[in-house]
Amino acid sequence: MHESKQETALVERRDIGVITAEIQFYKNQAGEAILEIGRRLNEAKEQLEHGGWLGWLNESVEFSEGTAQRFMRLAREYANPSPVVELGSSKALILLALPPAERDEFIEESHDVGGKEKSVSDMSKRELESAVRERAEALKAKAEAEAAAAEAKRVAEEAAAALKEADKRAAAAQREADDSTGALHDALYELERLRSTDPALPEEPDQQTLEAFRKEIAAEEKKAAEEKLKKKIDKATEGKAEAEGKLEAAIAERDRIETEREQEQAAAEERIIQLQRQLAAASSEHVTVFKTHFENAQGCINNMLDCLLKLKDEPVVRDKLATAIRALCEKTVQGLPSIEPESPYGGEESEEVA
Repeated sequence: MHESKQETALVERRDIGVITAEIQFYKNQAGEAILEIGRRLNEAKEQLEHGGWLGWLNESVEFSEGTAQRFMRLAREYANPSPVVELGSSKALILLALPPAERDEFIEESHDVGGKEKSVSDMSKRELESAVRERAEALKAKAEAEAAAAEAKRVAEEAAAALKEADKRAAAAQREADDSTGALHDALYELERLRSTDPALPEEPDQQTLEAFRKEIAAEEKKAAEEKLKKKIDKATEGKAEAEGKLEAAIAERDRIETEREQEQAAAEERIIQLQRQLAAASSEHVTVFKTHFENAQGCINNMLDCLLKLKDEPVVRDKLATAIRALCEKTVQGLPSIEPESPYGGEESEEVA
C-alpha cells in the first residue's frame, strides 16, 4: 500500500501553467542577475591595479575573461534590463550590433524569416544573427548614402563659391584690360596730334632769327613730348598685355573650376546611386528569403556529403546516391536564369550570397 502511494506521487504531473510561471520567474532572476554582476565587474575593474584583473577573476569570482566581458558589456549597453530578461544574454549580445535607438525598434518589430513573420523572441540565434546583420548592413548603406549626399552638397557649394570668385576676378581683369586699352588709345592719339602740330610764329622784328630760335625750341619740346608719350605708350602696351594675361588666366581658372565641379558632382551622384542600390538590395524581401533557403540548402548538401563519406563500406549504395546528387545539381544548374551584365542585387550583395 505504501509503495502504491509512492508510485502515484512519482507519476503525478504538475500543472503546465505553474511550470511556465516558475521558468519565467527564474528567467527574470537570471537576466537581472547578469546585469547586476556586470555592473559590479565594471566597478571592480576600475579599482584593481594594472595586471590584477585576470587573477582576481580566476581566484575570487571564478569567471573566465570572456564571460566577464560579456556580462560587463551587457551592463554598459542595457540601461533597461527588459531585453536581457526577456530574450536572454545570448540574444541581447547579438542585438548590440545595432545602435540603441534602432535596437529598441528592432525588438518591437516582427521580421520575415523564411517567409514567416517572427518576433525576436521567437527567432533562433542563427535567425536573429542573420536579421541583425541585414539590418546593420542596411543602416550602414543608408548612412553612407546620406554622407555621400552631404559631401556632394558641400563640394557643390564650395565649387559654386569658387566659381563665383573666379567670375569676380575675371570681371576685374576685364575692366583692367579695358582701362589699359583706353589709356593706350589716348596716348597714341596724343602722339599723333603732337606730330602733326606746327605752331605758327608771330610776326616780329628779326623774323628769320626769331623763327629759327622758336623752331629749335618747338623741336626740342616736341621731341621731349614724343619721348614721354612713347614711354606712356610702352607702359600702356605692357599694362594691356598684362591685363589680357590676367583675364585669360581668370577665364581658364573659372573653366577649370566649372569642369571639376561637374566631374565631382557626377562622381557623387554615381556614388549615391550605387549606395541606394546596396540599400535596396539589403532591404529586399526576396534577398532575405533567398539567403535563408541558401543557408538551409548548404546545410543539407553538407549533411548528404557526410552520409556518403560514412558509406565507404557500401560502394554500390554510395555510388547510386552520389549519382542522384549529381543529377539534382545538374537540374538545378539548368534551371538557373541567364546571367545579366549587372546583377539586380548589386555586386557586394551577390558576393555575400555566393
